[in-house]
Amino acid sequence: MRKSKKGIFVLGLDFGTAYTKCVLRNLSNEGECWPIEFTSNGRKTYFIDSLLHIRDGKRLSPLQSSMEKDDSIIRFLKMRLLSKLINSANIWEDDDTIELCIVDAAFFLSHIIAKCRDHIENNFYPNVLDTDSHNMYDLYINMCLPVAAQNDKAKEVFLKVLLAAYSSTRLRSTDAVLPKYEEIENIIKDESKLNSYKEFCTCYPETSANLISFLKSPARQSGYYALVDVGGGTVDVTLLEYNSNNREKPLWYYHSEVIYEGSSQIEIRVKKKLPQKTVREIRMYKEGYENRNNLGNVDAQLGGVYESVILEIHNRVGKAMGDCISNSFKKFGASSIEMCKRRIREMKFFFCGNGMSKNPYELGTRFFHSEKGWRWHPAPESIPFQPPSDLNNKYSSIYIDNGIFKRLSVAYGMSFMSENLTECMFPSDIPISAVKIEMQRGYNPAADYEET
Repeated sequence: MRKSKKGIFVLGLDFGTAYTKCVLRNLSNEGECWPIEFTSNGRKTYFIDSLLHIRDGKRLSPLQSSMEKDDSIIRFLKMRLLSKLINSANIWEDDDTIELCIVDAAFFLSHIIAKCRDHIENNFYPNVLDTDSHNMYDLYINMCLPVAAQNDKAKEVFLKVLLAAYSSTRLRSTDAVLPKYEEIENIIKDESKLNSYKEFCTCYPETSANLISFLKSPARQSGYYALVDVGGGTVDVTLLEYNSNNREKPLWYYHSEVIYEGSSQIEIRVKKKLPQKTVREIRMYKEGYENRNNLGNVDAQLGGVYESVILEIHNRVGKAMGDCISNSFKKFGASSIEMCKRRIREMKFFFCGNGMSKNPYELGTRFFHSEKGWRWHPAPESIPFQPPSDLNNKYSSIYIDNGIFKRLSVAYGMSFMSENLTECMFPSDIPISAVKIEMQRGYNPAADYEET
């Protein structure tokens, strides 16, 4: 990069419920991007626990916090914030004010963004004085907005969090102390300081990021899809159709459904039923659940409660998947039950998000393909999220394999500007027949799921 040319970088920031991930794109060479590797508690990682640890009344740096520590932690910063804005997220509600939730979240993100700036300056401007390096480039940040947070108040709050975090790092040099909590409190009170950085900060839905990741995936094929994003707070199901023969608009987006049953719900629900168990104990059990041989001597009480919670979540996910299919077909789908069944029969799955996809999430979303489902079931088919060719690995010590990229897919999609979605046709663009389509009576996938 020539010194006479100002650098431009876009950071895709996936502020997740359980983990936060970042992918950085260099717009001077848009064919290249890479994940940010952090050092947390002395180890290299792409995933930072989205929580704050309190010690002696002070909030520690997010890079010093870990889910593996004791239970005196402010957990799930994003969903804690969302619970103040959306009634359906009430399981995450606590007695704190929304103002405190905003400051906590901004403090957390300020440290994440500061370390991303350090990465840029150490790798692209290593010989530039710290006091001048921040003038050598512009950093734009796209942060994911939860699919459920589509009202103006939620958008305003999440953008405020991002602006406060961004402004605290704007003039920071790489050897400076990380932003302090009191500093974030003062910045949030100064609206003029927040507004001055609005051109650099954007929030847009995770659905959009997933659609971009899908468009860029070398594994995509023509067909009807359920794109299932298994997050820590929610499971977001998106129905779409991809047609490689349509060069201008190859992707049609139909409908999304938000299910408040993400993987961290398992710990929350088990904890409420067994308050004497620590979150760490429950998480260790969950992570060993897929391989029963690793569980050792299992607490029978914990095992029984865990199984009941899995069944609860499985049922909620399955019924929500049925609603997603129903709503999609009512708006843009076939006019007969048999036509709908044929479309579902052809459906393929893309799973992204964290690794807890098999039980109960994969089983719940795949119900309509399963032996226990309708008689016309096909063999289920899913396509792995493969890393696109522009994801560069030269800055990373760990190879970005399919399993890791599945968890970076939202951050990757966020590393593009929103105009990269020009290949996607949204519902408002899809021509709908003027004749009102009446579904045959008795067709309701969610009800069929419940009945079966």
